[in-house]
Amino acid sequence: MSVRRNSLANVMGVGYSSVVALLVIPRYLTQLEAEAFGLIGFFVLAQGWLALLDMGFSQVVTRAAAIHGHDAAPQFRRLLGSIEILFATLAVVIALVGHSVAPLLAASWLQVTSLDPDAVVRSLEFMAVAIGLRLWVALYKSCLQGLELQVRLNVLNVAAATLRYPCSLLLLCITDMDYEEFFLYQAGVVLIELLVAMVLVYAVLPVAQRWRLAFSAVELRKVLPFALSVAYVSAVSALVVQVDRMVFSGVLPLAEFGYLTTVTLIATGIVQLGGPVVQALIPRLTALYAREGDDAFRRMYLDGSEALAILLAPIAVTIAFFGMPLLTLWTGDAEAARWGAPPLFWYALGSLSMTYATGPYLLQYVRGDLRLHTWFLSAVLLLQTPVLVLLAIHHGVLLVAITWCLFRVVDLLLWGAFIHGRFAPGLYKPWLRRCLGPVLTSLLVVVPAYGLLGFWQPRGVGAQLMFLGGVGAATAFVTLAFSPLGRRQLGGLWSRVMV
Repeated sequence: MSVRRNSLANVMGVGYSSVVALLVIPRYLTQLEAEAFGLIGFFVLAQGWLALLDMGFSQVVTRAAAIHGHDAAPQFRRLLGSIEILFATLAVVIALVGHSVAPLLAASWLQVTSLDPDAVVRSLEFMAVAIGLRLWVALYKSCLQGLELQVRLNVLNVAAATLRYPCSLLLLCITDMDYEEFFLYQAGVVLIELLVAMVLVYAVLPVAQRWRLAFSAVELRKVLPFALSVAYVSAVSALVVQVDRMVFSGVLPLAEFGYLTTVTLIATGIVQLGGPVVQALIPRLTALYAREGDDAFRRMYLDGSEALAILLAPIAVTIAFFGMPLLTLWTGDAEAARWGAPPLFWYALGSLSMTYATGPYLLQYVRGDLRLHTWFLSAVLLLQTPVLVLLAIHHGVLLVAITWCLFRVVDLLLWGAFIHGRFAPGLYKPWLRRCLGPVLTSLLVVVPAYGLLGFWQPRGVGAQLMFLGGVGAATAFVTLAFSPLGRRQLGGLWSRVMV
């Protein structure tokens, strides 16, 4: 399978999903009142937290599919079938627990003032159903990723994202759909996605193995140590990234929490846009480490890191500097833009740093040993959590955003140096250059453009879109032109065009 083709498919699929989410979710604010939009923010937050119940098994399936999915079908099918039973049970449990705790959340945690309490409770119940089903869907998507069938995976992602976002916005615009029906619709979309993903996975299994479901405790015990390591890392990572947002969900008025959701959605979108490159790299780096020489692994690792930087740095830097006009265009709400632009600057840069830190994680992941990563995240959690919680309660969003960003930069520099020295001696400096180079070249365009706004302000939506689009395009081109990998890719494209 071609890493380039899979990366392109992932860029298109995940990029489309991220872009439509970024474009559509803020527009819900024009169709729903601010508190109802805050419920959508809580839904996004709850999905991130309850995804931890995956317990690491999706990544186990990705790794097993990459190594054994084609060559050891019966063994792989036993593992997949066992995890399928676990996830189906988990989806039912989440729905039942959601039904039980929804009244308590509506009455005691969310700061609701104007919405119908009964409708809020039913909305929370529909959220629980959708989240449980999405966990199950993630299992099959991880399998497709590990088998490097990422074109099919991204066709599914595009279709699901279209139903989830543009179609739901259209229904809000042309029908009398309220927020309760909105969440029921979201649960229905996930059910369709689950059935299609299951069919795609079963289609590539040997005929004799497709419907042979069986629970194998032996297969689960084999992968349990790695799964628990991944689960712990995921849980601690979620706390590191989102503990402040969980506190804000109970501290901020629901309307302001909706504004914060837009900010964090954009910041999270930066991380998600890096997912295509990482998804394509994981199976290939795993295979290179297991089967081929160290030189091939190192080349792929550095090129992949640079590709990630070329993709993300222009976007993150542009978002950070032009948060106010971007939020105004996205939400159509001047108050949301004024409130959100200052924290967005820091959340965007922090998200970029966090995405770069994927490199040290990959060096450990391909070895199947996450012990050092686990200890590191635990230390970060112990240091960061009390600081962010206290700041969130007593000092508000902006100071939390600044502090969170500084933690991510320190993670990148200090931990990156240690892990490269331990697992890839000699690679830290070239890796850091390839990560930071696109940031510096992006600033060559963005800083002068930002200064221009002090003398000239584009008037009207069209002029603002043209200005921001021009800045983004110029930043991306300059970043490509200054990057060795980018120049090679541009040269190859030029050669093919001229033939």
